[in-house]
Amino acid sequence: MKNKLLFSLLMLLLISCNTLNEKPQNSNLESVFLEDNNVDLGKIDHTDLQSIPVSIHNSSNKKIEIVDISKSCGCTKVSLKKRSINPNSGLSFTLKYDPENDSGKISKSVVLRLSNDNFLIFKFKGIVTNKKES
Repeated sequence: MKNKLLFSLLMLLLISCNTLNEKPQNSNLESVFLEDNNVDLGKIDHTDLQSIPVSIHNSSNKKIEIVDISKSCGCTKVSLKKRSINPNSGLSFTLKYDPENDSGKISKSVVLRLSNDNFLIFKFKGIVTNKKES
């Protein structure tokens, strides 16, 4: 009995996961996307301010606004001159990461909330070193 219940739960889980991975045909999620959403900075010295380029593309037929920006730490700065992305257009900006107070492996993220109720998550990672210790 336990084996049948476990098998049934496993099958239900697999079916639901498969359904979640199917892409809706007219999804807003596919219409606005980051060109690269996971950047590896490699080894960086704790004194070297990092500039990380970010590009967002809007392939929809509607203007999209960046409504809110959340960062995983105060060490990351985002400066946008404009927050709107026209239809079939793009927006590029630069993140500034100051590794001064970090050391070792880092993993940071910036979450952009969009006017179409979707989110874009940009992640970057690296290894912060102190040249005096190396």
